[in-house]
Amino acid sequence: MLNKHLCPFCSHSLLRHIRGGQPYWFCLHCHQEVPYSICQDLPNRDGDRELPGEKGRIFLSEPKLLEAESQRQLEAIPQNLGQSKKWNEILNATVVELREFLQADRVIICKFATNREVTAIVESLAPGKKTMLGTRMDHLLSYGEIQKFQQGKIQNIEDIDRLPLDRYPIKRLEQFFDVKIKLAIAIPNAIPDLSFLNPESPHDSLTKNSQLSTQNSQLWGLLIAHQCSQPRQWQELEIAVFSLMAKQIAIGIQESYPTQEGLSINQHLQRLKSLNNQSQLDNRNRLEKAYNNTSNSLELLMSYVAYFVSRGEILSSPIAGSLPFQGSVYEYWGYHQDFQDFWQQIQHRRDFRHIYIEGDIYDFENFLNGSLTVSECAICNLPKPIPSGSIYDFPDCSLCQKDCISKQGCDKSTVKNSKDTPNITHILAVGKSPTNSDNLKEWFSINGFEVTFLLEPVYAIERSFPHHIDLILIHAEVSETLGKTWAEQLGSHPQLQDVPIVALSANAGYGLPWLERSLSIEDYLLTPMSGEHLVAHLQELSQEPLSTYSNELYWFPF
Repeated sequence: MLNKHLCPFCSHSLLRHIRGGQPYWFCLHCHQEVPYSICQDLPNRDGDRELPGEKGRIFLSEPKLLEAESQRQLEAIPQNLGQSKKWNEILNATVVELREFLQADRVIICKFATNREVTAIVESLAPGKKTMLGTRMDHLLSYGEIQKFQQGKIQNIEDIDRLPLDRYPIKRLEQFFDVKIKLAIAIPNAIPDLSFLNPESPHDSLTKNSQLSTQNSQLWGLLIAHQCSQPRQWQELEIAVFSLMAKQIAIGIQESYPTQEGLSINQHLQRLKSLNNQSQLDNRNRLEKAYNNTSNSLELLMSYVAYFVSRGEILSSPIAGSLPFQGSVYEYWGYHQDFQDFWQQIQHRRDFRHIYIEGDIYDFENFLNGSLTVSECAICNLPKPIPSGSIYDFPDCSLCQKDCISKQGCDKSTVKNSKDTPNITHILAVGKSPTNSDNLKEWFSINGFEVTFLLEPVYAIERSFPHHIDLILIHAEVSETLGKTWAEQLGSHPQLQDVPIVALSANAGYGLPWLERSLSIEDYLLTPMSGEHLVAHLQELSQEPLSTYSNELYWFPF
């Protein structure tokens, strides 16, 4: 039969594991635990010998003529199953009516698929019992059993526990579903004599139908009844009715076949049409996916470049050499128009894919073809290109050993008052002081920064600063309007005129996509490319001839 290690519930492969010292199978698809023996390699499944049974009668011949015990019992047999034009309605009606008539705990119909799978497709179940709907059992049916079903035999098992496992391999599966007693019969593919559908009496119907036999060895499926709660013996009348139902199912399916065949043709035509439409849709989806991937890569590259350009780094072209940029990179929402114009210009260059940041080992092609993404270095906190799909290998960042990417950036000197101590950068931080401000001040001092914290600009108006302020950092989360208002207030102070002002916005540059945290004052002072390097770049920018950036408010990502 098929793979012996398939889940009987969903047909996916099983994973072997140990629990409580006992081996079990576990399905990773439907998360069902299956007793190990259900899928073990069971011997002697060739069916060469007769299957042993209770008193040698596990399989019975079709029932002979029976006298009905009462008119009431026969009237309970559904006579209108063939009236439905939909075979699924026939199947559902059959299992419901038959379970009520037999007073069984479970009645199922299993279908034989063209790939030899045997699956429970319809079920009527008593409350509190385990459902077998969707359960596969082809890998546990022996060839001997199938041969008996093909011969029209009825399987009547009065005590499953007494059957030997080596000759009845489906025993473990049925025990898993608490089956104690079983009645099963084949649903044939052949068309039996239809005369019994117009009988003179229910007795004639039962009698004539009991004399029918399967004319074709091919099986459509199995009709199975289970008793789980208590022992019982199937009565001859119940077995006869059970056989009748299997034939009525076959007839009902056969009568619905022309309708189903017509539906199948229409469905096939619709499927061909949908395949054509799907092909067009797939092509469009592939184009959209390629466009989205390119678009996402381009956005990541733009954000990566903006980070370094905003700190004074220079792009380089293998054809034209340096491509300097002088202007603002960010604004409160997105990118400043200066940077957008610059980005658009380099995108139109024929060597765009070969441009790189000076000092970087990767060019734009590595980003655009999807081979690179960006992460944050765990040591220096600079954006670090890494291969797409790889796990960041800590630390492995060449920038950790350098003060900056390019030598040109390192040669920049800060523009400070000559009276100040050359190695100290003075920062005015506006906003609510961090809870650990004393520790931060000490930390900043060790790294060459003297930081003065003020809650709002109003506290700076009447204040005299003992040193020249190199940079004003508004580290509070403020609106665009309030940020501009604070910048004007700070610029009115005599000692703060011409001092570059940095404000933080979560919307600047639409954020930094490689970060999963918010930036703080430490990121703009202690990270390479920030602090003194950033101060030098902004001061140089404000001293450009005809510059409009004096006391300019520079937005940066928050």
